[in-house]
Formats: sequence, structure tokens, C-alpha cells
Amino acid sequence: MNGRLAASPMPALIRLLPKGWIFSDLFLEWFQNFIESIHTQGPVVLFMDYHASHITPDVLCAASDNDIHIVKFPAHTPYLLQPLDVGVYRPFKESWRMQLVTFMNDRSGEKPDSFAKCGIFPFNKNAVSDEAIAASIVTERKADQQIGGEKQATTVEDVLTLPV
Repeated sequence: MNGRLAASPMPALIRLLPKGWIFSDLFLEWFQNFIESIHTQGPVVLFMDYHASHITPDVLCAASDNDIHIVKFPAHTPYLLQPLDVGVYRPFKESWRMQLVTFMNDRSGEKPDSFAKCGIFPFNKNAVSDEAIAASIVTERKADQQIGGEKQATTVEDVLTLPV
């Protein structure tokens, strides 16, 4: 178990991936952590969604060796069968949807002007000042200094002339 999480009252495994996707080696690591965290004698039933990364020979062998029975939800049914989806995510989405409808209905006569405020449509290079954008520039670097062989944009005009 991760040393930083060892003091946690609940065993946890945290991994951050660039794309946020799971793959078979990561799932196997989670599964081994799951096996270490259960404190029971006898069979365990583990309900899981149907994902190819979950069902590998290594996972199936580890499950068999530890008397864990894997029950997979049929594809495209977690929203009907997974308790977290049914009891938390769905009500949250429904509540959020109602809030959005109320928000939009309260402003039904208003024309959204967020694109205009950003200078996107209609196009207006002066909608956001150079001073506002300058805050995102690393201040220790001179404006004409190059990084990686390319001059860095420091004004709205510079941004507009960058290659696409």
C-alpha cells in the first residue's frame, strides 16, 4: 500500500494518468490493493462494469486464488445497475439539469454576450487588454526572449500572428 496513505482509515490507491484512462496493468495494481484491503475469510463477490482492462488472465488468476467472484454488469448498463450511478450520479445530474433550466429560463430574454466579451465573436482584438493577458507571462523572462527557438507571444497582436 502507498506509504502516504497507510494511515488512512480506508485503504486507498491513487494513480493519476495523463489521459485519465485505465489500462490492464493499472487495474491489476488496483485489484491487488483490493485483495490486500479486504479482511474476510470466505468468498467475496465483486461487482464491476464491463471493461476490457478489467478481465485479464492475471486478474482472473488473482481472483480465483483469493476466492473472489467477479460479476460483470452487461455493457452499457451501469446507469441502471451500479449503485453509485443510480444513487449519486443520476440524482446529481438531474438536479444540475434542473438548475441549468432554471438559470436559462430566468434569462430567456437576454442575449448571451460572453463571446463578444472575450473578443471571439464578433472578433475584437481589443476586447481583452494586453495588460490583462500580461499576467500570464513569466515575469522573470524578457519579452523578446525566445523559448525553444520560438519568440513567445506577449500581446494580443502577437497571439494573432502565431502560426496555427
